[in-house]
Amino acid sequence: MLAHHFKIAFRTLLKKKVYSVINILGLSVGAAASLIIFLYVQKELSYDQFLPGSEQIYRVVEERIYPDHVSEFAMIPGGFSTIFPDEIPEIQQSTRLIGFPNFATNVRVEDKVYTEHYIFSADSNFFEVFPFKLLKGNSAKVLRNPNTIILTESLATKYFGDTDPMGKTVRIFDQDQEVVGVMENVPEHSHMKFDALTPALGVGFLEDPSFYIAGTYTYVKLAPGASIRKIEEKIVPLIEKNAAGQIERNVGVSFKKYIEDGNGYIYTLQPIADIHLTSHRTNEIKPNGDMTTVRILGFISILILVIAGINFVNLATARSTERAKEVGVRKVLGSRKSQLIYQFLSESTLISLIGIVIATAIIQLSLGFFSTMAQQQLEFNLMSNPLILVVLVAIVLVLGVIAGLYPAFYISALRPVQVLKGKFQSSSRGSFLRNGLVTFQFTISIILISSTLVVYDQLHFVQTKDLGFEKENLMSINYNSQDDEARALQNEIAKVPGVASVGGGNALPGGYFYGMQFRLPGTSEIYTPKVTNMDDHFNSALGLRVLEGRLFGPAFNDSLSIVVNETAAKVMGLENTVGTVLLNSADPDNPTAYTIVGVVEDFNYESLHTEITPLFMMSTEGQFNFQSVTAVRLNTSNLSSTIANIEKVWQEVVPGEPFVYSFLSNNLDNLYQSEKASSQLLTVFALVAIVIACVGLFGLAAYMANQRTKEIGVRKVMGATVTSIVGLLSKDFARLVLISTVLGIPVALYLMNEWLQSFAYRVSLSAFTFIMAGLLVLIFTILTISYQAISAARINPVDSLKEE
Repeated sequence: MLAHHFKIAFRTLLKKKVYSVINILGLSVGAAASLIIFLYVQKELSYDQFLPGSEQIYRVVEERIYPDHVSEFAMIPGGFSTIFPDEIPEIQQSTRLIGFPNFATNVRVEDKVYTEHYIFSADSNFFEVFPFKLLKGNSAKVLRNPNTIILTESLATKYFGDTDPMGKTVRIFDQDQEVVGVMENVPEHSHMKFDALTPALGVGFLEDPSFYIAGTYTYVKLAPGASIRKIEEKIVPLIEKNAAGQIERNVGVSFKKYIEDGNGYIYTLQPIADIHLTSHRTNEIKPNGDMTTVRILGFISILILVIAGINFVNLATARSTERAKEVGVRKVLGSRKSQLIYQFLSESTLISLIGIVIATAIIQLSLGFFSTMAQQQLEFNLMSNPLILVVLVAIVLVLGVIAGLYPAFYISALRPVQVLKGKFQSSSRGSFLRNGLVTFQFTISIILISSTLVVYDQLHFVQTKDLGFEKENLMSINYNSQDDEARALQNEIAKVPGVASVGGGNALPGGYFYGMQFRLPGTSEIYTPKVTNMDDHFNSALGLRVLEGRLFGPAFNDSLSIVVNETAAKVMGLENTVGTVLLNSADPDNPTAYTIVGVVEDFNYESLHTEITPLFMMSTEGQFNFQSVTAVRLNTSNLSSTIANIEKVWQEVVPGEPFVYSFLSNNLDNLYQSEKASSQLLTVFALVAIVIACVGLFGLAAYMANQRTKEIGVRKVMGATVTSIVGLLSKDFARLVLISTVLGIPVALYLMNEWLQSFAYRVSLSAFTFIMAGLLVLIFTILTISYQAISAARINPVDSLKEE
């Protein structure tokens, strides 16, 4: 019997080809778009859950309270990891990961040199907390001996090809490291990223554990059932117990006074599965995603599927009136109501099934494109991801049943005498249902379009905002060196035609800025700004604007000079900022006095997600003379030739070292990878939603035009023009668009306001954006309706009225 129902359903589809194509096309495209977003959302939500026992692993993070602001750090002082298991019984193990991704590291393998950014150090128990699989080596023994290294599979292949890397050496920081292990690559869906690990016991600053300078990523494995709140409470007394003495030695005031002045530390535990979407702290290992964005995209996934379902249901209910006589004949011939119900449900389920089959084909063909757009390797594999199969079956059944309910139960209940006499017409309830569904469809489209416009405006704002420095045509070259070595290279690069200026420093905007503490002599006033190092030419290469005093320069001995930003000057609230002397206790026994020589206009040295905080700039002429980046300001349109000439200079001055460069504008754009991916996805799927809605409108407009054929014929006989008839058929839908705009704007306003909260600097939401969304939907609607309206209006009235 079921086969019989599907056979008739298939014949009905072939009989009504246009209806079938519209229904299947809208459903398949909508389901494909919805499932692609589902794959993206599922991937974002799956971070770090591949690790066995991940629910027991937490990262300890720091909230550093300053007198004037609060900073959130992904790192904490390395000393705490050594005492956590002894002081807090609920912590079974604690391990550290040490590394700074923004610093380039040169690795020499035989006669080749590679530049790497993700070489980290780890404690010997790292693999006990994080059970990454070792392909070669013993996880219980690696990370226990100095001058050894573990490579990931991809890095081992990069260095040694198919040759066994075990026992071979690589040279890092002029030190040979023996390869003692090869581990699987860190999965893409992890908040961690490293290509090699060396033992933490080789890291110098860990030899004298610090309890107040954040410098390590610290992870703890908890006992089952441990209370997070109680553990965080137990950390509080450990701060004073272990950090007070170090703080007093370094800042020269009592710990009590230090706290009373507004300083403080709060340590909290983050589940590692939550880090990727909820943590946006300073010094994250790699850029994280955003939970608000994932929620919005998940919401959009449902909305697109709802739009496709609305088309399906609308066309099914609209066509049900055409099936009334068929139902009447079937009932006269003896069909039972249950048989008719099964028939209508089987037809709608068959359409749903065909749509889903086509949707899977669309997904397979377009997944590579969307993976690139989302910057995630999306996978559509029913075997490894059975949840997808569950979703597919659910879509087929739910949409099939919903679309078939109205004709199945309403039409099948009609009395044959009424139907065969031609007394049956589309009910007002059916019309109300269709108008309600179309309004909901328009509302969704307006939400999607207005959200897309807001995201685009924010990204445009991010890309065009005056950041306080010149980001264009600024070339960044990785070069780890002392000041004298870097200056020799810079002098030669400065001679290249097309180079305006060259400077060296510790970090460019978007890079790593560390913290230091200063105090006014004779007082307990403590300042803890972010700090960076730079030479005499770095500021001019960056294009900072001086508000007071001067920058570092060759005419001055700036070994004990500081340049501060505008926010630092405001926070300190000094009567005369330039000339102020501050003490730094990097050496507690011999504090160093520095003099502020200049104030520069505020510039966004971190992403626009964070507000500008106090920044001190110190000269490389002093004790902090290490440089990791060379900034080259170009003033030429012939970039390729200039870069080639700079590379020639590099090869002459630094032979054998890899020439690795980037442009600051590109580096800053990378800070907003997640937002760019979201913008592209929103744009594409907003267009998909509009297309699906228009396809449905096309079919519904054709039905309405057909229902009003005789009315149109009479109006033409009475002198109506084609324009007036188009207006007649369009005004009802225009009214629905207006209602949808009123309903959609508050929802879009709420969603976008939530999304914008992650930016410290953001656009203001404009009424024009939302009105534009409504106008776009109205234009698409009128264009869609007009085709059917014009076709109906051009029919000869004689043909329309001949049956009368």
